[in-house]
Amino acid sequence: MSSLLSSLITASPSFSPARALGVCLGVIGIIWIISYRKFVSAVIRTFPRDVTALFRLLHVVRDLWVLQNYNCTVSQAFDDVVRRNPKKILLRFEEQKWTAEQIQELANKVANYFQAEGYRKGDTVAIFMENCSEYTILWLGLSKIGVVSSLVNYNLRLQSLKHCFEAVSCKAIIYSPGLSTALEELDLGTKPLFCIGKETSAKLSNVSKDLMTQLRDVKGTQPVVKETIGFLDNLMYIYTSGTTGLPKASTIKNSRFLMAAVGVFYMHGLKKTDTLYTSLPLYHGAGTFLGAGTMLTYGVTQVVRKKFSASNFWKDCIAYDVTKAIQKSIFMIRGLRRRIASATESDSEDDSDSLDGTANRDPTFRENELFAPVVEDFDESEDKIRPEFGVSRRTSPLQMLQKFLTDGIIGDVVRETNRYAEQD
Repeated sequence: MSSLLSSLITASPSFSPARALGVCLGVIGIIWIISYRKFVSAVIRTFPRDVTALFRLLHVVRDLWVLQNYNCTVSQAFDDVVRRNPKKILLRFEEQKWTAEQIQELANKVANYFQAEGYRKGDTVAIFMENCSEYTILWLGLSKIGVVSSLVNYNLRLQSLKHCFEAVSCKAIIYSPGLSTALEELDLGTKPLFCIGKETSAKLSNVSKDLMTQLRDVKGTQPVVKETIGFLDNLMYIYTSGTTGLPKASTIKNSRFLMAAVGVFYMHGLKKTDTLYTSLPLYHGAGTFLGAGTMLTYGVTQVVRKKFSASNFWKDCIAYDVTKAIQKSIFMIRGLRRRIASATESDSEDDSDSLDGTANRDPTFRENELFAPVVEDFDESEDKIRPEFGVSRRTSPLQMLQKFLTDGIIGDVVRETNRYAEQD
C-alpha cells in the first residue's frame, strides 16, 4: 500500500495532500467493495424495490394523516368514494352487481332502521353469516350510528358460539337462514334475531324478523347522529383463537381498519381500476381488511365468493375480469394451494395472465411438483405471484444478519436441513 502511494505521489509533482487523501479513500473503498461484494450486490439489486417501497410508504403516511386530521371513519371514507363515482360497480357476488350508490343506500337503511329500534353508539350487534353481498353493507350501516359489529365465525357451535355472543354483550344477532340450526341449539333468551332472507326454521320463525323486509320502507338517506363518531372509535370485533379454548374478541377501531386498508392499497400496488377476488370468510380479518377495506376506502371492486372452489377459481377470475387476488385466500394454506394446482389443467387458464396474486413464502413454493404447473404458467412468476415473508401469524420478518442468510433469495426464512422452515 505504501509503495503504491509513493509511486503515485512521485509521478505527479502537483500531487496535493487532499488528492492523496482521495486516493487513499478510493483504494479503501475498492477493498471494502471487494470484501463485501455480496452485500453490495444485494444493495444494488434491491435498490429499485426499496425506492418503490419508500414512495409507497410516503403515500400511506400522507393518506393516514389526512384521515386522522379530519377524524374520519370508514363510513365517511366511503361517502367520498360514492361522491366521486356513484355508478361504479364496487361489489359482485354471484350474479349480483352493486354500485357505490346502491351500497350506500342499503347501508343508510340499516343505520336508520337500527337507530329507530333504539340502538346507539357503543352497542354491539353480532353478524353470524356466510359470505354474501349484504355482509359488508350490514356492518358498514351499523357503523354509521356507532354500533359495533361482532363478526362471528359461522363454523362455531354450542358453547364457543354462545361465548362469542356473550363476550361482547351482543344486543342482537343478524344471521343467514342456513345457520338457523346453530342458533336453535342455544338459549338466547329474548335477544332480537334478524334473518337475511326467509326463515325456514319452525323454532325461530316466531321470534326472528326478516331484516330485508323490514328495510323495504326505510329511508335510504344519511342517518342523523347526535353522538360524535370518529377515527379512534370502535368499528368491529374480530375473533381470534383464545388461550382458554374459547374465541377471543379483538377490538378493531376505525383507525386500525383504515391503516390496514391504506397500507394494502399502496404497498401491494393496487389501483382503483382493479378487481379484487376473495373467497375468504368475511368474518376473517384478511377478508374484511384487504377486500372490503380497499373497496370502501378507495373504490376497488371486490368480488366475493361464498366458499372457495379450486375448480371454479380460474373460471371466476375470467368471468369477473379479476386482476388481483387476496393472498391468504389462495396461497397461504398449502391445502388450498394443492387444490388450485390440481385444477390447473383447464383451457380457461390461458386467459388468466392478467391475474396478480401474492403468495405466502413456503419452503416448497417452487419445488412442489403439484404447484409447478402454476409457476410455469406464469412467466417470471416472481413478479406475478409474489412470495412474501412474514405474511402468516407463525413467522415474522427477521433482521438480516449474515449468520441468518441462507441459499435462498433475500428474505428467505432460516431452514433446517430438510429445507422446511424452522418451527417454534
